Amino acid sequence: MVVLDDVSALLEMIHDAEDETVALTRACGWAREGARATSVGIFAIDGLRQLAGEREAIDGIDPVEIARRMHPGVSVAHANGLVRAMAPVRYGGVTMAVVIARGSAEHASLLSETSQAVASACAPLVRARLDACGIADGAETLAREILGVSPAMVAVRAAAARAATTPFSVL
Repeated sequence: MVVLDDVSALLEMIHDAEDETVALTRACGWAREGARATSVGIFAIDGLRQLAGEREAIDGIDPVEIARRMHPGVSVAHANGLVRAMAPVRYGGVTMAVVIARGSAEHASLLSETSQAVASACAPLVRARLDACGIADGAETLAREILGVSPAMVAVRAAAARAATTPFSVL
């Protein structure tokens, strides 16, 4: 369990990040370095939207295969001399994303341990990122009355959408 020696560095790295996107990107970098992976990525289960890392981690994988393998624990798939370790990201009892680490077969156990560590440490960040993506996607429908296409108006609509989803009164 070489990875466990380095988990404190992972936690410090993601806790010091400015936002969830930076933290998820740093976590993928930590995993790539620590597991000697060729690519690491975090992908939402719905539509396999890339949340962080490299898209190459998922190349050639059938979404049905990922869905079939998403159960608690880490799944390892072998193909073309490479292995992919897939660890489900669970939050509140729900699998919402997957960490996929791709690398050589000789590092399979390290890829597996590292992807599981990232999945566990980053679950709240993934939830926050998915929420932010949902708010951004819904900004157009939540604030239709605000007209304009400039970056400033897009930011106003996004701020209104964020405020609309909070349980507090906003003045």
